[in-house]
Amino acid sequence: MVVQLPHDALAAAVGVQVYSFFCLLCSCLMIALACKHRAKDSYVSLLSYTILVNVAASIAQQLHTIVLWNEIKTNQFYYVHQHLGSPELAVAGPSYGLDLVLFYLQYYCYNVEGMLTLFWAFALATSIFSPLGSHSQHRISRRLSILSKTSAFLLPAVLIALLQIPAVKSSTPAFITLADVLLGVSLTVGSLLLAAILFKYIQTRRRLHRWTIRYPISRNFNEAEGENGQSSDFGSDSANRIYDGWLIVRFTVAFVFIEVFQILSTLSEVAKIRDNRKEVLPDEPDISAERARGDLVLFLPGVSAGILVFLVFGTTKACKRTVYSVLMPCLVRRRRAVVNTENTPTRIDPHLGDFVTSVSAGPRMSSEPTPPHSERPSLKITSYPELEPIPTQCFRMQEKGTTEG
Repeated sequence: MVVQLPHDALAAAVGVQVYSFFCLLCSCLMIALACKHRAKDSYVSLLSYTILVNVAASIAQQLHTIVLWNEIKTNQFYYVHQHLGSPELAVAGPSYGLDLVLFYLQYYCYNVEGMLTLFWAFALATSIFSPLGSHSQHRISRRLSILSKTSAFLLPAVLIALLQIPAVKSSTPAFITLADVLLGVSLTVGSLLLAAILFKYIQTRRRLHRWTIRYPISRNFNEAEGENGQSSDFGSDSANRIYDGWLIVRFTVAFVFIEVFQILSTLSEVAKIRDNRKEVLPDEPDISAERARGDLVLFLPGVSAGILVFLVFGTTKACKRTVYSVLMPCLVRRRRAVVNTENTPTRIDPHLGDFVTSVSAGPRMSSEPTPPHSERPSLKITSYPELEPIPTQCFRMQEKGTTEG
């Protein structure tokens, strides 16, 4: 099949594809790290799953656009003219057919990511402030964690289904409001919760100089431990946990990125409404290389979450240790082990002067059968004091005698 994308835009297409596949690799690596550290059902792993689906759908849409560029843009031109005034154009743009399905799949993932960050912020806030007390807090938080994670995936699906109702599609205010309600709630409520968390975090750090969030993970895979709890003392298995003492800072970075992306998505809807008016539409399809580069660049923000989730949550000490042990060549590790051995100071064995002697010295070279255990000559240990290391006290006594003399 001949690629219809203009030749002047092929370089941009290759760059976007390479970047997108790198983001896909980062999300896969984050999922592997989460499973390795027994956090396969945590918020960070659920975010990684969603981002993986999002990036994969974006790559599929990119390939579809690159291969059928002329055909897609021509059909989109007539599709927009036939559906002028449709509120769906403000959200999905001129996408139709397969591109429309891939768009709604990515839009579903965006809403899931927003809801996961909202419920995660709520879990952290309840863990920090403990409004129900420490005893009942742990029991209730486990149930709320399951309910919130399930709701984060179900609510966006219900939203997408409601957007397909003809009565909703015929009303621009209803369609736009319903399409942005989950993103708006996660943006508003999540920002308030994050502000409260940061206020408590800074206040406590000033008092104690150390304050961390502990996410206890059960050693038994059948036990469902809650993901929220507060502690300044990490257990013996803290080196194997995917979270560290910088969890609040890492979560803040991820939350700000997702919310900025949501704001840009809302602003793009306003721009699409303005550009889809009949008086501003072009008279013929635009299939130029400049338009192709512009459309391909628009895929970059959506796939960047793959790199973000790895840079934010995959750079803990435990994760870096796991990545190092898996990815670093064995030869490099052996060389470093040799260097460390050479730099290690030599220790004198306190039993250096003990030798094992017996009646018969050296190994048996004859073909005689081995005598029974009762007839074997017993070993005896002979100590040679002159070969033992000189104790430190001898030097101290000599120095003392010299001083007195």
